[in-house]
Amino acid sequence: MIRRKFFFFCDLSPAAGFGHLMRSEALASQVIKRGYEVIFYTDYLDKRARNYLNKKKIKFIQTKRNINDFFITKSIFDISQNDVVIFDHYKLTLKSMKKVKNRGIFLVIIDDFGNKKIIGDIIINQNLGINKKTHKKYKISKLLVGSKYCLIRDDIKRAKRKKLMQINIFLTFGAARFNNLIYKFLNFIKRLDKILEVKIKLFFVTDKHNKRLMIQFFKNLKNIKIIYLVGKFNLSKYISACDFSINTGGVTLLEMVYLGVPQMTIVSANNQKMNAGMINKLGVGTNMGNLNQRKKNF
Repeated sequence: MIRRKFFFFCDLSPAAGFGHLMRSEALASQVIKRGYEVIFYTDYLDKRARNYLNKKKIKFIQTKRNINDFFITKSIFDISQNDVVIFDHYKLTLKSMKKVKNRGIFLVIIDDFGNKKIIGDIIINQNLGINKKTHKKYKISKLLVGSKYCLIRDDIKRAKRKKLMQINIFLTFGAARFNNLIYKFLNFIKRLDKILEVKIKLFFVTDKHNKRLMIQFFKNLKNIKIIYLVGKFNLSKYISACDFSINTGGVTLLEMVYLGVPQMTIVSANNQKMNAGMINKLGVGTNMGNLNQRKKNF
């Protein structure tokens, strides 16, 4: 019997952040547990993502070609009708989806919007508050929508909230650029340091470049101790130790909801608006909206 393979086409570009990787890996890990082979295809792969996939023992192939070029010819990669293709990439076109379906291959789409024309056998939309009415125009066999189908990593599922003597805050801006508006927000943290009567530990997810800038920016803090998390994918031990989180509205938002961590959500991309909009309604935090559209200071 031919062993079924699962091919993930995942956006790992800097502009997309690592949300696509985190949720695709969550699904891939369940597939691997059931004895199937998993291969990730991507048109961008940095050292951190490469190390993460190696650690999870997931095969990957990087191409310098446009991701949609995979589907121009039938022989570009070895996918049979026994296999499954999963798309988690906004730039994959309807034409590419049709190419896969016309070859009789089972197609799964991970979607965030609900208003794009999509064809497939299964559509997964894990946004909070989404409903099937949004997807009426989709040509699909099965629709899996809402929090019931959130793709949560095993690292997060195993994490347990910890009660500590100090206040811990988790901070990440995802793939958002450190523009003037983000610096205004960081200035608010500096002002907060001066009026605090308690000690706070701040777990700050960033990269090497911004870490150097932040060390200079946050020098001479008295009440806030910053722990910089650079190049880390498994953040479960830091998330589970937090009393509060400041994060963007992507995968981190869903992981905080799963663990019951109160959050302040910032919208950094259009695909985050729906989930961020549900935070206040669910009573799990505060939605600050899009910083670029914010007129008032913090």
